[in-house]
Amino acid sequence: MKTAFIIHGTGSTPSSNWFKSVGESLQDRWYTVIIPAFPIGEEQNLDSWKAKFEEYKKYVNNETIFIAHSIAPSFVCSILEEIDVQVEACYFVSGFIWDLWLEEFKKPNQTFSEREFDWDTIRNNSKRFYMCHGDDDPYVPMKFAQDLADNLEVTIDIIPGWKHLNGPAGYTEFPYLLEQIK
Repeated sequence: MKTAFIIHGTGSTPSSNWFKSVGESLQDRWYTVIIPAFPIGEEQNLDSWKAKFEEYKKYVNNETIFIAHSIAPSFVCSILEEIDVQVEACYFVSGFIWDLWLEEFKKPNQTFSEREFDWDTIRNNSKRFYMCHGDDDPYVPMKFAQDLADNLEVTIDIIPGWKHLNGPAGYTEFPYLLEQIK
C-alpha cells in the first residue's frame, strides 16, 4: 500500500500551508494520505509527537513517503531511527537541525533538533531523500538546512524567493514538490 505522510511543523495544522492540496493530488495518484494533527504550543515536543505517531506506525512500509515541513524533517529523522523498514523516500521542505536563532521557536523545537542523531540508521531507512529550501527563508538560515543535508548526504534544491514555503509566504499549493515526487 502506497502511503504518504504529510507532517506539519511548529504552529501548523493538517490544513495549513499546502498540505491539503498536496495530499489531494497524491490521493489522485493512488496514495493513501495521512496528515496527522500533532500537538502544538505548550504540548509540542518530541515525546508528544512520537506518542501521537504510534497510532500511524502500522501504515509505514517500503512504499511509504514522508513529506515534512520545517521542524518536521527532524521529527521524521527520529522516526527513521526507530523503524525496521526502509521507506521509499523523504521529502524535506524548509527543514533543519540544531537550534534556530529565533527565541520564539527555541522551546517548541528544542527536543526535536538539539540532540544527537543516528545518521547511518536514518540514511539506511529511506531509499532516497529530497530537500528544498527558499534562499530567503526568514526562519531557517541556510546553514541549518545545509547541516541537515550534509548529514543526509544530499544536495539542497535551493529556490530563490520562496521564503519558508508556507501559507504566509503564499504557498497554499505546491506543484513544484509534486513534480519531484512524480
